[in-house]
Amino acid sequence: MPADKSATRTSTLGSDLTALLEGAGRVLGLRVIFRDFLDLGGLPRALTWHLDPACLAVKARPEGLRGCVAFCAGTVLRELVHLPDGRVHACPFGHTEIVVPVLLRGRYLGLVTAGPMWCGSGPPPRAGLVAPPESGWVADRHRLIQGLARQIAARLERHLAPGARVDRGGRMLRFLEARLAKPLRLDDLAQHLGLSASRCGHLVREVFGLTFPALLRDLRLARAARRLADGDEGVGVVARAVGLDDPGYFARLFRRAHGCAPLEYRRRARALA
Repeated sequence: MPADKSATRTSTLGSDLTALLEGAGRVLGLRVIFRDFLDLGGLPRALTWHLDPACLAVKARPEGLRGCVAFCAGTVLRELVHLPDGRVHACPFGHTEIVVPVLLRGRYLGLVTAGPMWCGSGPPPRAGLVAPPESGWVADRHRLIQGLARQIAARLERHLAPGARVDRGGRMLRFLEARLAKPLRLDDLAQHLGLSASRCGHLVREVFGLTFPALLRDLRLARAARRLADGDEGVGVVARAVGLDDPGYFARLFRRAHGCAPLEYRRRARALA
């Protein structure tokens, strides 16, 4: 495509996404940003970074900046690809936010984030933290952000070159997620894709930035988190349902991934619903 046409398309997409994000922010009463992994939209920095007063106050401290980067660029990016509906979570500094991935046929195109909010006890500790005024306020906005993420994906799809392959990750995830309760090996996925185990392992790392065991672990823990938040099953039942038969081992993995024990995660998730 000629450079001038490509630039025009990028400009049009950027204007469209800017209007969507700014409109959503006004309606929701929250700052809404989009981390565009493909950098297709050419969005202004204010719509791609946490620049609200509360987050800037935390980042002004060296330990705050390190903690924020580790959480946002590590934990959140790794875990949200396995949570198509996104989640409501608190960052290491107590700020609550809604985060929903933008997925297109399995490809992880970016993240939509709305916040920060203060869902703790007492008044907000920093300027700029919105305190939800009533029960269900956060859950309502979570559903609206899911719709916004789908609108963004639709716009990005129109911008991608015709025939662009964006389905490799989706095919792998669908195969693995349908079989999480069973033993799974790299060979199983390789056979499903018609690849050698070596090539399949390289493809997993290329698409997800993880080894096959790490991807499988994260998928199981993400599924477990959803079951804990949505149901009343015991920890052992949840562990077996995601293919981890040792409840003690499952609890250690879960605490390492989510920073709390499984039942504490359930309590926190329900407090935010």
